[in-house]
Formats: sequence, C-alpha cells, structure tokens
Amino acid sequence: MKKLILVILLVFQLGACNSQTLYKVIQSVEDNELIESKVVKVVDGDTIKVNIDNEIITVRVLNIDTPEVYGPNAGQPFGKEASKFAKEMLEGKTITLELSKKKNPYDKYGRLLAYVFIGKDLYEELIIEEGLARIAYVYDPDTKYINELEDSERRAKNSKKNIWSIKGYVDESGYNNIK
Repeated sequence: MKKLILVILLVFQLGACNSQTLYKVIQSVEDNELIESKVVKVVDGDTIKVNIDNEIITVRVLNIDTPEVYGPNAGQPFGKEASKFAKEMLEGKTITLELSKKKNPYDKYGRLLAYVFIGKDLYEELIIEEGLARIAYVYDPDTKYINELEDSERRAKNSKKNIWSIKGYVDESGYNNIK
C-alpha cells in the first residue's frame, strides 16, 4: 500500500500523466507486468519518450549510461553515435517496458525507470555490446539482467569498441575528459 501511495503522490506532483495512464503504471508496478508502448522520440542513448495510452512519458533506461549530448557534459566522445544507435533501434517502434521494481519507479527528474525490450532483445544489452554505453546506476532491486549486461560489456571492452577504444575514457565513475 505504501508503494501505491508513493507512486500516486509522485506522479500527481510531477503532473506526469492523467488518471488512466497513472492507473496503468500503478497496476504494472503492483502486478510486475510489462507495458507495451511506442517510442515517439529518442532524447539520447539512455532516455526516450514513449506513448502510453496517448500520454507522452519520459523513460530513463535502466542500468546504462551513455556519453552526453546535452547539458554541461555535451559533446562527449561517442555521444552522437549512441543517440544515433538509439534512434535507429527505437524511434517509431513498439517496445516493451519492464518497470523498475523500486517502490517508486521514477528517478529524481520524474523519468520512469524501465528496462527496454525490442521484441525479445534487451536494448541495454545491444547498446552496451556496441560499445556505446557502460553499465551504471545499478541498484537493488533492479539487477535482474546484470549478468547479461556484464557479458556484453566484457565483449565490447575486449574488442575495444567505441567508448572502450580510448584509453582511460571510461571508468567506474563515468566518462573522463580526454584531450
């Protein structure tokens, strides 16, 4: 019940969605169900906008971090490539969201936290395998696919793909300024 109240308060506070969409998101969190939606916009490699019951919801993709294309860190190497990959894979497509298992499935910016599936393929796994994202922001209880993501990241590192091709660019804390 606490979980339900937290979700309701957060969503109304943020004005994220109407009552119908709110009900669907709450039910999905409570029932651990999947939500099918259409991607209407790719913001960057780890953030998308989706249509759920005619409401546009911003989704932060779980367990990954891609180089920034906006904000104070804009222009990081491979940020544009990560965004392009996301657009090619996701924009205009119907996807399945598996919501965060946290009591409150939103981040501090009001974005819905979710794993993203294209058919049976986990998007996070695909973009990591391309060397365009690193594993990041992994917190309990959202660790369901960590083994698969670690395997993909290991392959990308070993192949020195994209973000892994620049020595010292990526570490546990994120992306470093490379001169």
